[in-house]
Formats: sequence, C-alpha cells, structure tokens
Amino acid sequence: MVISSEIKLDTDRFNQNEIAKAYKDNPKHCWKYVKAKTNSRESIGNLKYINDNGDVMVAATDDSKAGVSCNFFSSVFCTKK
Repeated sequence: MVISSEIKLDTDRFNQNEIAKAYKDNPKHCWKYVKAKTNSRESIGNLKYINDNGDVMVAATDDSKAGVSCNFFSSVFCTKK
C-alpha cells in the first residue's frame, strides 16, 4: 500500500499549497486548516510527584494535575530574591 500513502501525501501537499495560495483572499480557511492540524485531543496522563512527606503520589484529576504542574513550574521558573 505504498502507492496509496504516496497519493495521500501528494494530495495533502496539493491542499496545503492551494490553501497557502488562497491565504490573502481567505485567511479564515487557512487558520481553520492550521487549527485542525494542531489541535490536540489527548488528555494529560496521570502525574507522579513527591509530596511534602516524601511519599510518591499520583495526580489523577484535572485539578490535582494542574496543582502539581503549577508547583513544579513555579519552582523551576521563579527567581529567588
């Protein structure tokens, strides 16, 4: 089925070129295509972290994942005074 994958690849390239050519006349169509190609539909998996007591915990809910991520990135990217 190498031929069918090559045809699909050529079709995708053709569509991309046509969208790029029509960008000035119809930018909305271009951004619709970009959004369709970059939209992530996968959720974030469970996160393991170490709590204050040194125990390994698992963050399974969205709120706990947000809290764990916030704690991690604030400790990495904040400057100390």
